[in-house]
Amino acid sequence: MRLFCLTALFLFVLASLFPHWFTDQLPKQQNLSRILASANEVHILGCDWLGRDVFARLVYGCRDTLMIGLSTSFFSIAAGLFLGTIVMFAGSFLNRLYQAFLDISQAFPPILGAILLASLLDASQTGVILALFLGSFASVARVLRTYILEIRTKEYILAAESMGASRLRIYAKHVIPNIFDPLVTLFFIQCGNMILAESTLSFLGLGAVDSLSWGNMVYGARQYLFSSISLSLWPASMIAILVLSLNRIRS
Repeated sequence: MRLFCLTALFLFVLASLFPHWFTDQLPKQQNLSRILASANEVHILGCDWLGRDVFARLVYGCRDTLMIGLSTSFFSIAAGLFLGTIVMFAGSFLNRLYQAFLDISQAFPPILGAILLASLLDASQTGVILALFLGSFASVARVLRTYILEIRTKEYILAAESMGASRLRIYAKHVIPNIFDPLVTLFFIQCGNMILAESTLSFLGLGAVDSLSWGNMVYGARQYLFSSISLSLWPASMIAILVLSLNRIRS
């Protein structure tokens, strides 16, 4: 399973960086004479309701799907680390205030917050990333706060403080190296969660209208679910394989 996940993830990254290596078709090129065409030697997965090549859309859509997942996860973890570190060295009042903020935020499911924010923001890829980031930040920050507070009480941190080490030095030399492994694990898991969340937003009609993401492909193919199920099945399968690969890669 691990080899399968590594291979799949490698191919997804390769398709994101060099989509023209996998197909010479353009993802947005329409051919009305090929509407809902079956698979053939030119269009190996057939064409959609506008005559666009399904395989090309899967390949080019991999970039948008990964971009949304990776960027949202990165921003969530970076913001959680930044605030968590400030609170770690701050007084008890700021620590309690931050904890209260996280507790209140936990009352709202991340996907519910993302849906609400996506309905208020513009329907662009940037808007979707921002909605997912704001909706999921609290849950990520809560996990990171637990990691950081656990490190905060270690003897080597207290010893470094007693020797007059600066907060920046303590953070760079002791905090980050000791939470790196769980940080990487959290990043991959969060990336998979954000890809699923983006697919949910897209299926609800709240995704980026200009995006080629697989979630948007599933949303566009919903009206052909019974007549041409493969239009939904292919992108849904890619989402499942990508999320599985991300979740298993650090397990």
